[in-house]
Amino acid sequence: TTEIYTLFLHDALPIYREALPSDSAGSSITSAPKSRSPTASAYCGSPTAAARPSLGRRGKPKTPSVTMTRGVFSSICPARICRPALDSAGAELSKGGPKVLSQPKVQRYAVESGLRDIMIAEKEVVLTFLLQLLSEHGILDRFAFKGGTCLRKMVIGSQGRFSTDLDFTGLEEHDHETVVLDMMAAFEETFHGIEFTIADDSYYETQDGLSWGVNPTYAHDWNGSGESEIRIQISRRETPTLAPERRPQYQQSYFGLLPFAPADITCLALPEIIAEKIRACYQRNKARDIYDLGAFAARPLDQTL
Repeated sequence: TTEIYTLFLHDALPIYREALPSDSAGSSITSAPKSRSPTASAYCGSPTAAARPSLGRRGKPKTPSVTMTRGVFSSICPARICRPALDSAGAELSKGGPKVLSQPKVQRYAVESGLRDIMIAEKEVVLTFLLQLLSEHGILDRFAFKGGTCLRKMVIGSQGRFSTDLDFTGLEEHDHETVVLDMMAAFEETFHGIEFTIADDSYYETQDGLSWGVNPTYAHDWNGSGESEIRIQISRRETPTLAPERRPQYQQSYFGLLPFAPADITCLALPEIIAEKIRACYQRNKARDIYDLGAFAARPLDQTL
């Protein structure tokens, strides 16, 4: 019911705002008005100072009209109840350009995907931004995407397991420290409202030198703790047996709201990804491997392969 209530407020508040009477300065009033002005529509994306609500000592609206608990809205002034300005693709705009999806939009995606925890949906969205950033900087050209997150994001969509890991196989010889430095350079600027960071102690190489990893953290306007983490692991154990495949990302409902078209990503061939999952079931006792394979249990199997 909380999720439905959140979505109701997100969709209904702009309509409620349009129905509110406004005074000549654009502030909502509770008594019967003499006239109305289109304050909400004028405020969205408009630099006009007259369309903004009057502010108190600390920059807060003097007369908040709506309050919602549970972290979605708090002390919202009338002018902020309007929908945010959008670009032609529907991505939200700010002074710095398009940014990460708003909390209500991620909440909507969580409900559509059957998730009770909005932060799982938030991590899925941030992974899309991170893959885009790494792709745009050419960092992914050296690797082939694989693992459970690859299956969800590239093959089966939200029916797959939601994960915080990005697993890759190296396609060529590379120095992991050089790749980490390339990532740090890519993270120097905020990417569409998300700030990625690599701490000095967040990357490692295994003792046998066959794999390495890095755990960047991130923060954005409604998750600013800087403690949220994504685990990236690259394997050097083997070269791909089958030719890697260039795949488009599986279409998600929030893709139309992104400030970019999600990049195609080079992946291990699907039979090889499944083969690695079968091998993992023999080597470790993890329920996630069985879960990932379950999505393919009823699909045709290439017996020869």
